[in-house]
Amino acid sequence: MILYYYLCLSDRLIYDFVIDTVYSRYIKGFLGVSNLDSENFLIKSSETHEEMKNWSERTYKDLKTALITVLLEIGFIKNRKNPVFNESLYISNKVFGYLLYFNKDIIKTIDHLNNHDDFKLFLLDKAHRKLLLKELETNGVVYLDDEGKEIKIEYLFPSLKEYVENYVVGKNA
Repeated sequence: MILYYYLCLSDRLIYDFVIDTVYSRYIKGFLGVSNLDSENFLIKSSETHEEMKNWSERTYKDLKTALITVLLEIGFIKNRKNPVFNESLYISNKVFGYLLYFNKDIIKTIDHLNNHDDFKLFLLDKAHRKLLLKELETNGVVYLDDEGKEIKIEYLFPSLKEYVENYVVGKNA
């Protein structure tokens, strides 16, 4: 899952496809995402990305297939012939915590968390984010300070590296 995250961060087309098309369909209750959805995304993207206008038909076809393949490989959809969302999709609190710590300089409150698009890459809605955050608080990874006007997230590890070493891998590993 972490490699998928870095793939999305390094390839803006995949990132935008998941955020704009996949997450949007998932959150609206659609059953899945298809080649037609990826094709429509590419057509829409070509309107704002000048370099895409010179791509061949073959490039579009390959990219359309590649976008669906990423979803299939990561487990977001069940199969290519019937690309419905995988209802048993599970994102662990360790992966969620990794994203949180990766963005700890930006995410200081629950509002920041809810407005951060990276969590959409994992199809996490606000309720699911809150649940995973509470689980991290219970496990001693973060502290939620609700003393003020908004709930602040206090990180109990000073860095992503220490989070991974102490929580993901374990202190004695």
